[in-house]
Amino acid sequence: MKKLEAIIEKKGNGYWIYFTNLPGCVSYGDTIERAMSNVKDAVNEHIEAYKELGEELPDILEGDNFTYEYNLSVKDFFKEFEAINISAISKKSGINASLLRQYASGIKFPSITQAKKIEKSIHQLGKEFLTIQF
Repeated sequence: MKKLEAIIEKKGNGYWIYFTNLPGCVSYGDTIERAMSNVKDAVNEHIEAYKELGEELPDILEGDNFTYEYNLSVKDFFKEFEAINISAISKKSGINASLLRQYASGIKFPSITQAKKIEKSIHQLGKEFLTIQF
């Protein structure tokens, strides 16, 4: 199965999604959910444009068996999920809370290794939240 690699970015009052392996195809929404729900339409319109222009489809679009992989920057994650406690992520990830705040504000950008540590700690917190019952 082919994978369309999507990057989600906060711009202005909404979210843009673009594909690293499908140049020119973008989606927009005022929330992440809306931008993601518009992705299929954007891809279908991209396919139609190729057909109307009589151009050959890129290999990634051949057939209809592809999935989407969404990636969100650390900065945009913290913007979208403001209720997430940086101190808790700091403890789980072993990354200094002050440095995490700099990542969250966009002053600094994490390396791939640091971003994976943050991602792993967020997933761990999510699993812990799933065990809570009221």
